[in-house]
Amino acid sequence: MVKGNTLGERITVLRTQKNLSIEQLAARTGISPKRLARIESDLGRPLRFSEACLIAHHMDMTIDHFANLVR
Repeated sequence: MVKGNTLGERITVLRTQKNLSIEQLAARTGISPKRLARIESDLGRPLRFSEACLIAHHMDMTIDHFANLVR
């Protein structure tokens, strides 16, 4: 399990473990930096499945592995 209390905190930990900035992850996923920042801050609308799939893919993990880490 990834340390962090919220989904956003856990995604932040995963991203920083990969040494990626929000801008770098945004460029890889096609998700805007503003949206990624809101996801990591647990603000705005909930994380969409399609966004979760993109984040997982660009962090080199399956969606199942990603889902278990951020649960």
